[in-house]
Amino acid sequence: MKRAGLTFFELLVALSVIFALMGIFAAYAHTYVRVARETALRNELSNIRMSIEYYRIVRGHLPEELADLVNEPLTKKEADVNIKSSKFLSNFRVSKDGFLLDPFMNKYNYDSKSGQVWSEAEGRANW
Repeated sequence: MKRAGLTFFELLVALSVIFALMGIFAAYAHTYVRVARETALRNELSNIRMSIEYYRIVRGHLPEELADLVNEPLTKKEADVNIKSSKFLSNFRVSKDGFLLDPFMNKYNYDSKSGQVWSEAEGRANW
């Protein structure tokens, strides 16, 4: 006489297949998240560099620190044109200490003499 239902062995096989598929998916998901963060880092570095250059054009000098791009208004009182009042950079992650953070949650470093900016993220300092 056959009993309806799953045996313990069948249940173990089904669970091991499910866990194997979950492990494969987790490895791919981690890769895609890393690639997405690297792309976001490239885009953010490009935006920060353009904002530094725009700051130099509007103000006549490089910002003292990256926080100036987030805190100071875009317009200059002596400007003869009407520009929408906003910031040089907006919607950036900022640490409790006031430093801009990259997608990997590392600080962006900035050299105020040369205007160069880079990330502290491991292996991405030369981007």
